[in-house]
Amino acid sequence: MKYKKGDRVVIKPWAMMVEQYGVCGSGEPKTGETMFLESMENNLAGTDRTVKIQSNSDVYYHGTEKFDWKFTDKMILGYAFEWGEEIEVSDDGKNWKKVKFTAYTCRLPDDCFFVSTAYGTYRYARPIRKTVIEIDVKVNGEIVSLSDISEATLLKIRNS
Repeated sequence: MKYKKGDRVVIKPWAMMVEQYGVCGSGEPKTGETMFLESMENNLAGTDRTVKIQSNSDVYYHGTEKFDWKFTDKMILGYAFEWGEEIEVSDDGKNWKKVKFTAYTCRLPDDCFFVSTAYGTYRYARPIRKTVIEIDVKVNGEIVSLSDISEATLLKIRNS
């Protein structure tokens, strides 16, 4: 899945999915292995359709209401941003710059949408990715988390 735990995303409306993918025999949009159900649409209708991904499995939240549903990439329009939030934008998906989000401006048939900022309109947008550094620490040959190491040991590591 393209989206990860902690990402806020916008779920496409039912009609958009039907237009893009057609319908299966039971009338739901053809979104792959996981179906987009009418009950899902009913619960999202009248909201901003924003959900926060709580895990990379199948539990997602909308506001304070828990939905035990799996949303696939085909069901997701894109990242959800707050007005004025600092995000990264790009025209080519390779060269990114930081700007403040102002609005979504339109939807394209190929499932992309434009993001507007005070500095222009861009095809790609994503949350600012924080640098994550992971270090494996072995104590007597066993990998341990840094929280399991005493402060004295950490000071010895830092000073060596």
